[in-house]
Parts: sequence; C-alpha cells; structure tokens
Amino acid sequence: MAVTIAPPHAPDDLGALLKVCDDLAAHYSLDPAPRHRVEEMLADILVRKVPVAGFRERLITREEARNLVLAHMPTLLIHECNGGVSFDCVPNPELDRRVEEALFGGE
Repeated sequence: MAVTIAPPHAPDDLGALLKVCDDLAAHYSLDPAPRHRVEEMLADILVRKVPVAGFRERLITREEARNLVLAHMPTLLIHECNGGVSFDCVPNPELDRRVEEALFGGE
C-alpha cells in the first residue's frame, strides 16, 4: 500500500525520492530496502520533522531539509538491507542534488 503524504509536508516528487533511496542502496552495493519501509520512513521524516514545510516557512534552508532526509536513508539501509551492520557513508553530490530536486522541484 502506497503512503500518502499530504501538503504541506509532501515533497514535490515522492517517486523520485524513493528512487534516490534505491540508488543509494546500489551506491553501497546493497539490495534496495523494501518499498513499504522506505515509504514509511519518508512519511515519518516528512511529517514529524517537517523539512519541506520548514523550508517553505523559511525556518530551515534547502540544504538543511535535504540533509535531514539524506541522514535517515543510510540508517534505513543499515537496518533493512545490511543486517544492522553500519558502514561508512561516502558523499555523493549527485544523490544530494536529486534529493533536493525531489523535495522541492523548481522552488
């Protein structure tokens, strides 16, 4: 079942955000996390931690919103795809850009 995230918390493109999480898993040579778990994690972050609404209300910057979402993706992958074993996160500017674009589109 797909998760629905209502405005003002909804990202510009949830599908693109889900794809970034899959690509991040591939970046670390992991299988993608189960789609429902990624959707649940993103819904929780977007609603409870309000990066999109916080940016639109000028409480945080685009970069802070992007980093808030990005910081949770490796944690999900560690628990869902890597048996709870942590790994060193390697910066990936292209994935950073794609998360920001998925969250805010052309804003």
